[in-house]
Amino acid sequence: MGLLHHRRRRHGARGSGGCRVTRLQHGTSRAIRFCQGTSSRATKLVHGGVRYLQQGNIKLVTEALHERGILRRNAPHLVKDQSFIVPNYKWWEGPYYGLGLKVYDWMAGELGLGKSKWLSREETLEQAPTLDAEGLRGGVLYHDGQFDDARLAINLAQTAASHGAVLLNYFRMDGLLKKDGVIRGIRATDQADGAGTAGSVMVGTARDAGPRVGPGANLMRSRPK
Repeated sequence: MGLLHHRRRRHGARGSGGCRVTRLQHGTSRAIRFCQGTSSRATKLVHGGVRYLQQGNIKLVTEALHERGILRRNAPHLVKDQSFIVPNYKWWEGPYYGLGLKVYDWMAGELGLGKSKWLSREETLEQAPTLDAEGLRGGVLYHDGQFDDARLAINLAQTAASHGAVLLNYFRMDGLLKKDGVIRGIRATDQADGAGTAGSVMVGTARDAGPRVGPGANLMRSRPK
């Protein structure tokens, strides 16, 4: 059970290993272990962006709910239902959040994870006994998803490898290779220890090249053009 006030945080999950399952690249390189840089800092939530519904961004919420449902359907061993309670302390919060989350359920359609419901004051305290009971009017329970992002990253890497991708761990990207202003590959250094190859340089080229760097985006942008 999760507990949310009306100020929420979100976590957006990215694919791993530099390869998208829908359009596999020929390979990927990582300066560290796969998914090391992101997993330790993530909330592990896979959700429909409920706060963006409040902002009126219907298109984004619809897409996110669809992706959440597809991920749950494709990887049920990694994604589970996670319920949350939004406590209500003001008279308008019950109908406001309750109706809003009913719309959230409706937008998810058949890919929904569960139906939201209004909770009485007693039901809210029963499920979330650490809440401040003073002034509590009730709550709204709704469902989103939680997932094991590290295992998902490894599963994506395994899928990429099964389609012929070359996966390189501990390869630091040193620069981009361009031809006619278009990125066609990378120059990378092997950082492996004890394998007898540390320090060797690899140059990889490809018809298409695209970054899947996640939290390393700024580091890549700082590389020489």
